[in-house]
Amino acid sequence: MNFTPVSKFSNRKYPIWELTDINIPDEVYKVIQEGTWNDYNKVTNNSKYKQPATRFTLGDYNESITSDLSKDIISFIRNQKDYDLSLVERNHPNIIDKMKHYRWKIQPVKDIAKYKLGTHTDGQEFVGTAIINLEDNKTVTEYYADKDSKRLIYKGSGTKGTGVLHLNTPFTYHRVRNTTGEDRYILHCILSNPEFN
Repeated sequence: MNFTPVSKFSNRKYPIWELTDINIPDEVYKVIQEGTWNDYNKVTNNSKYKQPATRFTLGDYNESITSDLSKDIISFIRNQKDYDLSLVERNHPNIIDKMKHYRWKIQPVKDIAKYKLGTHTDGQEFVGTAIINLEDNKTVTEYYADKDSKRLIYKGSGTKGTGVLHLNTPFTYHRVRNTTGEDRYILHCILSNPEFN
């Protein structure tokens, strides 16, 4: 997996990387074809951070299938020199060192037509998010320098086998709007800080 920094606006505010050459295990595609899609909110059971009803995931997904992806992302973040992560560390003291003991929660997700998640920053309990395209998707994540979505920083790729990774700061505003009429299939990857649970 290759990680390319995308933000030229600030070395601290917007730690965002484009992901390419991602090795998605064949088993992921098998479980997507054979599994049953369930309401995302019922599977995750997190009332604090509800998703729109147009998002679905596999309730019986075995996360060990994508454990290598989690390890690759953590290894990269712990060694990266692209961004000053002091704003990330402000919310999560010593998180970069502690990260070696954590794992990213990675789930196949289907966002059906009309899925929309407005411009927002993620909750403080979340350290970072990655989106990996499981097919060529027309719907992508967009990053902005403001909550009013007036200054676009980066628009992710929808190409299969690519993605985007960001670490949360008070400035990583992003949104997703599926206006294509087609379903979007991704791996939704979240790193939560267990100390906030």
